[in-house]
Amino acid sequence: MGYQVFLRIIRCIKLNGLKFRMWFKYGLKAQKLLAQGIALGMMAISKTPCKGKSLMFCLEF
Repeated sequence: MGYQVFLRIIRCIKLNGLKFRMWFKYGLKAQKLLAQGIALGMMAISKTPCKGKSLMFCLEF
């Protein structure tokens, strides 16, 4: 996933002409907030922390 995010950043910089350092800073912040939101969503379903091997995809709740 990290490699795909990096490629998106590079494409966006080439298309929009943004400064790399500024965009990258906010890109990392957005990625962190997204990961925290996903983790909080998992905590709401299960009260105990879980490892990557124990995660399952659920289509319905």
